Amino acid sequence: MALLIVIHVLSAIIGVGPTYFFPALLRPSLSPADLRGALTISQRLARYPQVGGPLAVVSGIALVCLIDTHLFSRIWVAGSLALFVAVQVVIVAFAVPATKKLAAWAFDPSNADAKTLTPVAEGLYRRLRTAHVVASVLGTGLFALMILKPA
Repeated sequence: MALLIVIHVLSAIIGVGPTYFFPALLRPSLSPADLRGALTISQRLARYPQVGGPLAVVSGIALVCLIDTHLFSRIWVAGSLALFVAVQVVIVAFAVPATKKLAAWAFDPSNADAKTLTPVAEGLYRRLRTAHVVASVLGTGLFALMILKPA
């Protein structure tokens, strides 16, 4: 069981941790060249939540099943699962589509010499930043529930 706890904690950190880098990478205002760099880094960082997130959920559910299945009725367990799902919805429904569209614009050869974002690209960028800030706030709530384990 100790190994499962280690797997759960490490996968949670690996799975949610990169979420906190995105708002720092996606500063309020970026030039198109800086945006390309930030998108490249964010694509690399996105791999970690794709592995760590599901592993954290599976290991967490396994822990609850091993300890006491009645824990599923506790607010901190149900709330943690709900917050994890909410983070996934924000990322999948808002961040990923905005990232794809923004990357298509940023890496389009016709925009290689652009000095500013177009209004459409700026809107996508704001949507992407907002999604990552929301995901970070939800992730913080998730960690708080897991650490504090309220009744």
